[in-house]
Amino acid sequence: GQAIRAQHTTHLRLEDCTILGGDDLTYIHSISTITGLVKLIGNRFLDRGAPSATYVLLDRTEACCAFQEVIMKGNVFVGSEGPTDVPRIDIGPQEARVIVENNTLVDTRVTISVNYGEPLSFRNNILRATPVWLYYPPGGVVSCNDIWPDSASFTIFNSVVDRENNICADPLFCGEAAGDFRIARESACAEAIAPLGCGQIGALGVGCSQTPVERLSWGKVKHLFR
Repeated sequence: GQAIRAQHTTHLRLEDCTILGGDDLTYIHSISTITGLVKLIGNRFLDRGAPSATYVLLDRTEACCAFQEVIMKGNVFVGSEGPTDVPRIDIGPQEARVIVENNTLVDTRVTISVNYGEPLSFRNNILRATPVWLYYPPGGVVSCNDIWPDSASFTIFNSVVDRENNICADPLFCGEAAGDFRIARESACAEAIAPLGCGQIGALGVGCSQTPVERLSWGKVKHLFR
């Protein structure tokens, strides 16, 4: 497999794609870009034991852009115990507008480090065993996220952000062992149960009323995301 590398362009948009880890993945990043505008919408990053599939590096240099906009919505990142470092998402432009909303992140790590720019929007994400490290002096909102199992894994350093309606509850995935990361109807992330005003938390919505025990093939798993 080949990684996506975009440099010195104005816009990278990746939508409704599936990126799978594997021994033949050439680069250490699945996406490495210093473009001015990055949109990741509705994608699946599944490492399958090769964390490079879920290593997304969004950054800039002076040769590229004075300002970067990063929009991540509706993506699913799933890590596993692989041969290298922890799967991760690094967002690190000097000046930016960053929107991270309605994603489901499992066994991953998120770092956002921005010195200047517009307020951050970090909302409605499921963070299962996914620590977040945030340095964002422009401030913003961190709200309606499910941080499980340890709410202390969300670290905000030297930033003033509004924290509203975040929860710490098992998201009740329909079948995590089988690769099904939709949530049960009884989940605290479901729109009907989530804190008032939050709506759905996570990327995939309700898919079951009980957690199934059937194991699925990768073909069936990919079909769930279509």
